[in-house]
Amino acid sequence: MRSFATLLEAELDALAAADRRRACPEASGASRVHPELRGQPMLSFCSNDYLGLASHPALAAAAAEAATREGYGASASRLVSGRLLTWYGPSLGEAAWVLPGALAVG
Repeated sequence: MRSFATLLEAELDALAAADRRRACPEASGASRVHPELRGQPMLSFCSNDYLGLASHPALAAAAAEAATREGYGASASRLVSGRLLTWYGPSLGEAAWVLPGALAVG
């Protein structure tokens, strides 16, 4: 009887032989819309950076200042550990800027 590990290795080898083995490519660069993959510039159609603000210098500086002041890292659900106004507050301002009178639900 073959071990489970041996079965998994055989399955991975079969996927590799069929060129169907998935891997996460390493991306670089400040832009999520125009990253570099394997040294080649690319255009990403799956970025959430709709407004192109992810690499804006003012936003990066504000995020760095907030992380220095408030700390940085994952925690439990905000229902368990509470929410920090530092991170929730900007959503209210963004909603009002995009759609005056908007209601931000969090």
